[in-house]
Amino acid sequence: MSENEIKDTSSATWKFEFADTVQADPMAKGGCLAVIRAYLNFASKADPKAFCPLPELMLRTGLSKPAIRRAKDTLTRLGYLEKLYVTEGGAVMYRLVNARKQLIDDHLRIARESLAAEQRDRKRRERKRSGGKETLPPKIVLEERNVTPVGNETLPNTVEESRRGSCSEGREGTYTHVHAREGSIDHPFDPPPSTEDGVAFLISKGVPSRFLEQALHRLMRHALFQCDIDDWRHEAEVELA
Repeated sequence: MSENEIKDTSSATWKFEFADTVQADPMAKGGCLAVIRAYLNFASKADPKAFCPLPELMLRTGLSKPAIRRAKDTLTRLGYLEKLYVTEGGAVMYRLVNARKQLIDDHLRIARESLAAEQRDRKRRERKRSGGKETLPPKIVLEERNVTPVGNETLPNTVEESRRGSCSEGREGTYTHVHAREGSIDHPFDPPPSTEDGVAFLISKGVPSRFLEQALHRLMRHALFQCDIDDWRHEAEVELA
């Protein structure tokens, strides 16, 4: 394979991974994927810069002007597009950055593991109802996986148990989660209808990636408090300082 062919393959892989990240990002909704794909047509891994006039964007995406502006604002806010300068024709030159790839990869991994755990639990319940013998899945050694260990924490099965061990006991604050109970500041967030919704909620709350698995387990067990998220974010900020 020639050097040019290797470069072309590498650039194509970069474009596919970039588009896959945006597609899987729950914060990049609406026309974000269509817009980023349009810009990827003019960029490469070696030169990740591109501009595209608004009429061309409308032609390539099939979106209206307001929809394109909203998508570009969202992509800029999430870090996928970095404004460089304005061209003579009035279009903005952007640098394309796959800024959230690791974060989205972590969320997808956690979602897959949570779905697999739900399926195992459902199969065990079905075997118990049918009178069959329960076969426990093999224990996974965390050291063999590229996952931050949760530690020896035993997750509570009830809200009262979680309150005794939670930093939220007696702490005042304001909950913004749509499922939080109004007027009950010492209550945990209610579990979401699915793990995908849970992952999206944790992303919106800014949970650091190394605490995502622990946070998702707590959220699904009705044992996640706002102050838990605040403490994790503070710990991550201290480490980065």
